Amino acid sequence: MIAPDSSRPSSLLLRILSTIVFIPILLLANAQGGLAFVALVLTITGVALYEFYRMTEAKGLAVPKLWGILSGLFLCLALSGRLHPWLAFPERWLGTSAVCLILGLLLLLGQGKSLAFLPSVCALLAGTVYVALPMSCFLLLREMGEEAWISKSYALLPYALTWFCDTFAYGIGMSLGRHKLASTISPNKTMEGAIGGILGAVAAGFLSKLSFAPYLSWADAIALGILVGIFGQVGDLVESAMKRDAGIKDTSRIIPGHGGALDRFDSFLFTVPLIYLYLRFFVA
Repeated sequence: MIAPDSSRPSSLLLRILSTIVFIPILLLANAQGGLAFVALVLTITGVALYEFYRMTEAKGLAVPKLWGILSGLFLCLALSGRLHPWLAFPERWLGTSAVCLILGLLLLLGQGKSLAFLPSVCALLAGTVYVALPMSCFLLLREMGEEAWISKSYALLPYALTWFCDTFAYGIGMSLGRHKLASTISPNKTMEGAIGGILGAVAAGFLSKLSFAPYLSWADAIALGILVGIFGQVGDLVESAMKRDAGIKDTSRIIPGHGGALDRFDSFLFTVPLIYLYLRFFVA
């Protein structure tokens, strides 16, 4: 999706190296399941929520970050009950998530007339809806299978398809991109890169079927690839639009070559729920 630029190769190398470092962490946490996988998802969610609320601050909104982050984390815990007996209290976690939001709203009330109250309330709630709710579907994927190897396979699918989509979109856009995709949102993204991202996601669907996801049919591999290829890039554009509105380039610099956790997982926020629903209704 990226237009040609002679300064890009080093950035692409950093992106690839960062991904290579993350792969063993993901595989290990996925293999262990239970608290290890929950800890990985909570870490990603917490950092992404912090970056999201930092972005709202750049827009001039005084959002109570702590209570928004806690609400999102407890929402994730509410959907992780089958991963470990210690976590099997969904009603308690869900209620705690709601209380955290209420406390955040009370803090907003106490800030007086100088605050843009309605936009701040919307921003507080948006963190849970935009970040935590989709990431919770990652936990649902890991606990959905009736057999352990199937659950592990389900959790790998979003990463495999989304990573191929992002990598192909970036590489093809950088080398072949000529026609702008959404110049007012992200000037470097191109139509050629977008098509490359869809093709990469479909290729990942085929490779997944041949390796760790034999339960997929060829039609499933194509359908999932197209869905991830389209909506993953929509997720990227949505985050780009928010960053442009807030006047920032990256949500943070925590991941070399990618920026922040939200920059790295913006596509996941759109693809994980889609993959979960597809598997639930058409495959599982």
